[in-house]
Amino acid sequence: MSTPLLAVQDLQVHFATSPEAGALSTHDGHGPVRAVDGISFELAAGGALAIVGETGSGKTTVARALLGLHPQGSVRGSIQLDGQELTELSEKRWRPIRWRRVALAVQNAGTAFDPVMRVGDQIIEPMRHHLRLGQSNAWARAAALAEQVGLSERHLRAYPHQLSGGEKQRLMLAMALSCDPEVLIVDEPTSGQDMLARARVIDLLR
Repeated sequence: MSTPLLAVQDLQVHFATSPEAGALSTHDGHGPVRAVDGISFELAAGGALAIVGETGSGKTTVARALLGLHPQGSVRGSIQLDGQELTELSEKRWRPIRWRRVALAVQNAGTAFDPVMRVGDQIIEPMRHHLRLGQSNAWARAAALAEQVGLSERHLRAYPHQLSGGEKQRLMLAMALSCDPEVLIVDEPTSGQDMLARARVIDLLR
């Protein structure tokens, strides 16, 4: 039996509470917040998997766990990428994995982009770091990706505040695709899109 590309076993994400600060707390105000409490799934190479749940059910928390973005000690269980255990990695060892092997298109792209940098400059950054592309080649690839999501080079030259929420969402998807990752995680990729844009995004992800 072949090894799945991504294997998650009994994943738990618990956050410590801080009653004094009025931070995260359980219903009774005591103990850790069990944001995710034991989810398991596998993803084969070339396959697709959907995690469905209500708002606040932990979908985004799972996605962030798959990229090692939670505080140390908050994640338990096993996350294996092509047989490599990820939960034990240091931040330094995570860096070559994010964007290059596992990438995430976040739901709220409006707050994900740096407001003082052109969006295109942010999209080419992972390509320059992971793919070692020069400025012009990385920009050309970013322009091609923008076209795939129904936008143009003009959008790459804009600052985040000059774009609509739907445009930023599509450019975040382009950024997640930029290094051709083995695992692409998309968090509600069609939210804020009109019907034509939704169809384009769905076709791109197929």
